[in-house]
Amino acid sequence: MDAKDPEKTPGSGFTRRAVTAASVAALVVPRHVLGGPGYQAPSDTLRIAGVGVGGMGRRYIQGCAGERIVALCDVDHSFAAPVFRKYPEARVYRDFREMFDKEEKNIDAVIVATPDHNHAMITVRALRARKHVYCAKPLTHNIFEARQVAAAAREAKVATQMSVQSCASDDALSTAELLLAGVIGPVHEVHVWCDHPLYAAGLTRPADTPPVPYNLDWDPGSARHPTAPIIRHTIRGSGAPGGISAPAR
Repeated sequence: MDAKDPEKTPGSGFTRRAVTAASVAALVVPRHVLGGPGYQAPSDTLRIAGVGVGGMGRRYIQGCAGERIVALCDVDHSFAAPVFRKYPEARVYRDFREMFDKEEKNIDAVIVATPDHNHAMITVRALRARKHVYCAKPLTHNIFEARQVAAAAREAKVATQMSVQSCASDDALSTAELLLAGVIGPVHEVHVWCDHPLYAAGLTRPADTPPVPYNLDWDPGSARHPTAPIIRHTIRGSGAPGGISAPAR
């Protein structure tokens, strides 16, 4: 033993502490070595619930392929059937309130992609349960709801995001910078035009009131106005007018 360092091995240049540390380091390997390429530990995997999954919600959920989809909710089970089949382990619901009552302890995050008039209600319900939220645009129906959502988000201290991806583009950010700098003076009114090729735009409110489809649970689907008449866009969302004009609000 070295007289100056009792743990040092003679002629080796190493101490016992160094050898022990090296031995322990050899036992610590990256988790992908044990689980294979792309392996994600269960502790790093989010448990996600989707509300409104037949339309855009399906695309949002596809973007979470590395996570666990544990609950799916849609008022139209026929429309959402392909999504239900793709995630057979997920529990299925029609009413988001029932889903939260039964699954609150089983989920970490919620994707909200229902028709527009339900966004704020479901988002606030998720935030009050301390769940992370990704919500389709528009986030709210009016300023009052926006303030309620903001207050719930501040209280919850969780991750939140709204699907306004275009607002993160260089063009959008540059425009916002110019407006905030007052380059053109105070802005009092914004006019938005839309010729979106995928969704109907500029439609007038239909005058007919068709019967409720057999496969649609209209009460939780209408939520804000349970006795409102059936209109296609209130089931599927506001389409291009709501989606394109939302970032301008």
